[in-house]
Amino acid sequence: MVTSPGLFGEDPAAGATFAADSLGLDVVYQGIGALAAGEDISPVVAAVARSGADIVFIATDPITLATVMDGSVQLGYGGQWTGHGETFNLRLLDTALGDLIAQRVSVPIGAAPLGSPVEGMNDVYTRLTELLPDRYPSDALVRGYLQFEATRQILSRALELGDLTPAGVVRASRQIESMSYRGLAPPNLSVDDPNLAVSRASGLGHLDKTVFDAQGGLGARLAEGAVSPLIVDHPFAASDLATRYDFSRPCA
Repeated sequence: MVTSPGLFGEDPAAGATFAADSLGLDVVYQGIGALAAGEDISPVVAAVARSGADIVFIATDPITLATVMDGSVQLGYGGQWTGHGETFNLRLLDTALGDLIAQRVSVPIGAAPLGSPVEGMNDVYTRLTELLPDRYPSDALVRGYLQFEATRQILSRALELGDLTPAGVVRASRQIESMSYRGLAPPNLSVDDPNLAVSRASGLGHLDKTVFDAQGGLGARLAEGAVSPLIVDHPFAASDLATRYDFSRPCA
């Protein structure tokens, strides 16, 4: 387990620690918060290489990920990698590590990759292609749409109630309760209690360098029918551990 310090790295690590403890897994290297910006991380890289771990759980920025992966593999590490979803930027497929990342990384999925065969994707993809034909098929576009969709649902309800003041918008959000995204993301609740509101389901996938290369790498464009090279292996589901995890406060 190796992460950046602060909530970005330590919150995911708290969930991974909970999972390891619950499943009886051995954590052979505890590097939570060890990837501090501006500091020498070569001891961390060496520790990963020596660990003999089957899987590295990593939560950091993509550039630091590349440094840790490259260094530890050169030192002989041969295991798999997973971690916080934002750690694994699709653009890493355009680097010298592209093949390694495609072979060894499992990526958690919180929103359907752009172009996935889910109910709401056709409308989203068509609209994005019309508005942004020259854009790379980044999955961030789907996440942006989901934020728009949540806002649209809330404002539409506020309009029905005839109150678009800030207090009226908050009231409207509480009346919607369940928000459905037509397969683009797991549904969630709009309620005050974060332990009830949080979406506990996630998916798991891998980065397909064949798809990435066939579309022209970073030159891929929506107007040419390009889709995300993130491939879903396991669709959205909530494990027993995720179902009973306490989200009433920040995990770390």
